[in-house]
Amino acid sequence: MVERICPHCGKSGHVRRSHRDCTAHIERSVVINQPTCSSCGQSGHRRSNHHSCPMNPARHTNAVGDVDMNDVDMNDVDMNDVDMIDVDMRDTDVIFEDGVEVENIMMQFEHDDQQLPNVNRCAACNSPTHRRRTSRLCPFYTRAESDTFEGIAQDPTRMPNIRDDRGRMDVICFYCDARMWIGERVVRSSTTNPLFQLCCCKEFSVLENLKPTPPLLTELLTSNDNASKEFRTNIRAYNSSLSFSSMGVKLDKELANQRSGSYTFRIQGSPYHQIGPALPTSGEPPKFSQIYIYDSERELQNRNSIFSELNRDTLRNLQQLMHEVNPFVDHYKTMVQLAEEQNTLDNSSSIGIERMSEVKMVFRAEGTPDKRRYNRPTTSSEIGAIIIGGDGSSGSRTTTSRHIVVHLRHNGSLSRINELNQFYDPLHYVLLYPEGSASWNINSKSISTPENEGSRVSAMDYYSFHLMVRPNNGNLLHLFGKLFHQYIVDIDV
Repeated sequence: MVERICPHCGKSGHVRRSHRDCTAHIERSVVINQPTCSSCGQSGHRRSNHHSCPMNPARHTNAVGDVDMNDVDMNDVDMNDVDMIDVDMRDTDVIFEDGVEVENIMMQFEHDDQQLPNVNRCAACNSPTHRRRTSRLCPFYTRAESDTFEGIAQDPTRMPNIRDDRGRMDVICFYCDARMWIGERVVRSSTTNPLFQLCCCKEFSVLENLKPTPPLLTELLTSNDNASKEFRTNIRAYNSSLSFSSMGVKLDKELANQRSGSYTFRIQGSPYHQIGPALPTSGEPPKFSQIYIYDSERELQNRNSIFSELNRDTLRNLQQLMHEVNPFVDHYKTMVQLAEEQNTLDNSSSIGIERMSEVKMVFRAEGTPDKRRYNRPTTSSEIGAIIIGGDGSSGSRTTTSRHIVVHLRHNGSLSRINELNQFYDPLHYVLLYPEGSASWNINSKSISTPENEGSRVSAMDYYSFHLMVRPNNGNLLHLFGKLFHQYIVDIDV
């Protein structure tokens, strides 16, 4: 075997100078040309603005002109030329002119020499805590301003002193027509053809839009008359007076009662919705859904007795709207009427009401098989079933834990509504869902394209889709103010 010998160093084992064992390569590589500064003549840097260069002006704050005061002999200073000296003191804005005693100047320079050693300082703010303007400690650092607010929610004393302006929301999603900011696009998409994950998951979670807001609510939300302003101020109370279910939540009263600043709805723990029987307990006033079984005038009187601060005319108009468009009102009335017919008693007889046979109504947890149908239910079978007698445990009447079961009488106790039921939101937020439109359930599916049609949609994707702003869809969800704020917290928690 022929031994390999390097022609550069004469050693065996390699033939090239670039080999790591070649002495010619090692000797060549250790020769490093040290940079030399043209200003101070020292090695290790090339420019006078380097932090190690003694000629760097950022290192010297006790300067007279461009001269380092450490190199100045005051005995050589001609006092006839004192008026030409511009001394910039660090702690004062005084400009020394004619008549200044040399002794005072020398004392000030001696004081500066003791207090201001040569340290590395920032050229932008002259602070010794950092060297560059890009440091987070520099007040002139402006890049990625949002990063400086990290943890701001954990410390209420830290408030941003600048306005967060993201520009105009003028980009329309190609697939779902949602208005977006260009900064919300998927990173890999272009600005000319942006794709958005937040609104419709890049067309994979496209749903039917919410039903248009009725004209009465539109007028109350957009007008500036006294009745409309009062409605927007007490919008949460109006919704509670008309809702079918109650909301259990531990509200942070200290923050909610603050009069200054914007309205804040903050809770502790998880909220939950409850629903009671269709008839009130003997001797107790009706509440929530129980109010709907009476005639219109008594119904209004019962609501006003609970919410006396609300405008009676506005409450009457909203009550009439519920009777016209909300299907749950008809179902509650039908439930009581069927019970009366079973007992062949008059509706006005309180004794007859007490003797009614057991009747219950079941609201289905999932929607109809038609995945495109998210509008107002048109038949009782789309909502559920009214069961007269029996336990509803046979055949198609079998109930699950996700179903909502409303009893005619149930000892006055409340039942908790399962969050997976499609009527969890419409039964409480009657102003947001005046027509009883079903919300999310485990069978909610996309209707985007033939390829994605039928794919299930998660709760997060469902609410993300409907919370987006879409022009010309007729729904004014974002104008409900305090009620919209409560709705956001409820669905998020």
